[in-house]
Amino acid sequence: MVTLKSYRPTTALLVGLILGLGILIGLLLAAYITYAFVPAGWILHDAPPHLLKFDPSSESVQYRDLYVSRVANRFKRQENNTLEGLREALIALGIASGDTRLEEAIEMVRSAELAARKENSRPIEMGQPEAGFFTTADELNLSALLQNLEQLRSNESLLQELMSGLPAPASQTIRERLRQPLFVALFVAAAACVLLSAILLSQSVLERTVQQLEAPGAAYATGQFSAASPAVAPTDIPTTAYAPTPATDFYPTAGQPPTPSQAPQPVITSAPFGEAPFQTFSAKYSEGIDDFDESKDLYTAEGELLGECGVSIAERYGLGNSSCPVAFVVWVFDKADMSSETRILLTPFAASHQAIRHKLEARGTLIELKSDRLQFEIVTSTMHVEVRVSGVEFKRLDATPLDGVRKAEFHFSAFLRPKSG
Repeated sequence: MVTLKSYRPTTALLVGLILGLGILIGLLLAAYITYAFVPAGWILHDAPPHLLKFDPSSESVQYRDLYVSRVANRFKRQENNTLEGLREALIALGIASGDTRLEEAIEMVRSAELAARKENSRPIEMGQPEAGFFTTADELNLSALLQNLEQLRSNESLLQELMSGLPAPASQTIRERLRQPLFVALFVAAAACVLLSAILLSQSVLERTVQQLEAPGAAYATGQFSAASPAVAPTDIPTTAYAPTPATDFYPTAGQPPTPSQAPQPVITSAPFGEAPFQTFSAKYSEGIDDFDESKDLYTAEGELLGECGVSIAERYGLGNSSCPVAFVVWVFDKADMSSETRILLTPFAASHQAIRHKLEARGTLIELKSDRLQFEIVTSTMHVEVRVSGVEFKRLDATPLDGVRKAEFHFSAFLRPKSG
């Protein structure tokens, strides 16, 4: 069966997807250009200390280690006033400004102390003590600063005391950058693009859902359209070939036949086909099948689903067990453009009844079924479907000179239309 999930992407959906993909590619490209070509000084000139280059394994000495060593040496010179030395360390390591957390500062000092220890151990083994960036004194100073920061971590009241004695902390670097007009403009532009993509996507989904719910073929294919359902005004179905008639308040009831009103019969054509159909389907109606509704998926020999075709009762006449069909609906659903072509087969009784004909003409092209056999063609964007109706037996309706249908066979032969170009 054809489901509502089978569809071709609409223009709005494609625009939304292309726009979203363009934003993603643009962001990735901007990130790469920034990383590869923008001078580091433009980005890191106001960066906090913990963003300086360092070796996570501490096997080599990097910029951050040298900076932290300078802070430790200054702290050592304040050994007679440890609290003042800690205040200066909090400022130099970025804790006072909020750019660095205490845990990050401790990790910075520990990494620098380990780098100094590893470097000082190598010259000693080679008989060249203190031949690198660090001296033994630097290593000891780093150890002393690390010990004091770890004690400060477990003493919240002392940390608050040290921070309260400092001037009002400067704004964090990240917050300062967020206030830059360029960043605000880029953020607003990106947000607008994302919002526009969401609007286009939701609009596309909504339009597609409405179209699918209104399409007669989708309703027939999912079994949501019964013979007793009210007429649906389709948008993709050609108008009736009958001359329009005024609306009437008369509706058929048993024992009250309407006055016959003959209408011109639509022209029926059937193009000859030189090749075999890619799919055939037959359905048989016989008296007593009140829920007659047959359909078939149309697959090519390669297994591609092109659409669906089917037939069901469109209108019954009479009351209770004496009622019988006076109209059938034959439809073909084309998956390529999500549209349906519909034909309404009317018995002579239904064709001459103004109320029945007016009710059904909005659902598709009307064709009169006035003999035991009929042949016509339904053409969609990708298919020619030849429909043959045979073995028709009429039933005399009570108190009327006209007939309903007792038996009928419907044969569908689906052919591929030649592709243009």
